[in-house]
Amino acid sequence: MWVFTTSGMASAVQHADDASRLMVRFRDRRDADTFAFACGLSSSDVIDNVGSDYAFRIFVDRETFADVARDYIMQQLNYTNFKDAATKAHAESLRPNRECSLYRSWLHNVWDVGFDYQQATRVDEEPGDYFRNSLNTFDGLEGNDDD
Repeated sequence: MWVFTTSGMASAVQHADDASRLMVRFRDRRDADTFAFACGLSSSDVIDNVGSDYAFRIFVDRETFADVARDYIMQQLNYTNFKDAATKAHAESLRPNRECSLYRSWLHNVWDVGFDYQQATRVDEEPGDYFRNSLNTFDGLEGNDDD
């Protein structure tokens, strides 16, 4: 799961050997340190994997990840335009202008590709029908006719 916040980005996936834990990956060390601190960890808990697709990783239990996400939503999600809020937060954190610009470009690229996807997947159904019909295609969902 990708999570973009005003301060950075994380990618959370299930731990390969322990389904109760998550590996949370980051491209920026400051993002990893900030998230580690929010989880009650320290900077020394951040694993440096320079050369991998995500250079920094931490391991947390699912409950801790959910608590941190909930706290962000309840305490920091106070904006009406995410990209503008993220740009402002990066500038206020005194990150170099190039980093602020790259993060904003990253967010705009995700938005742009998402918009293209939206346009390509529009269907001629009543609102909500596509979502309800899509749910029936997933195996293992409660209420799925295939159960």
